[in-house]
Amino acid sequence: MTLPIDPRDDQARIPQQPTPTQPQPTEPDTTPPRRASRRWPWIAAAVLVGLVAVGGLAYALMPSDEDEAVERCQAAISGQLKSPATAEYADDVTVSGEEGNFGTYYEVTGQVDAENGFGALVRGDYRCKVQREQDGSWTVTESSFDQR
Repeated sequence: MTLPIDPRDDQARIPQQPTPTQPQPTEPDTTPPRRASRRWPWIAAAVLVGLVAVGGLAYALMPSDEDEAVERCQAAISGQLKSPATAEYADDVTVSGEEGNFGTYYEVTGQVDAENGFGALVRGDYRCKVQREQDGSWTVTESSFDQR
């Protein structure tokens, strides 16, 4: 014959731990305190270097005033040629600039090879005076082409 087991009997057999009246002392926390992230200075430096590089590249790609004066002059001379599509401007160009009351004045001189009205390739000398206004606009004030 089997007697029913009373669960209270099991509790009586297990020794009970006395409940403390004060909390038990815990071991000190040995994990190091969390340091501030050291990545943010590197990220800030990378962003700064990127901005400087982009700004420098944009500045380097902008044409100088002298280059702009040459382009404006050559466009004006091309308008005077019989066959402007055949024009080949020599790289040997002289540009001189002078500050004035109403802007900067440039004198551009050089040589161009282009076909004449008969289809023959001829070389000529060109000369222009170009003014850069204070508002940034450009004006060709004089242009001449002398065929050799």
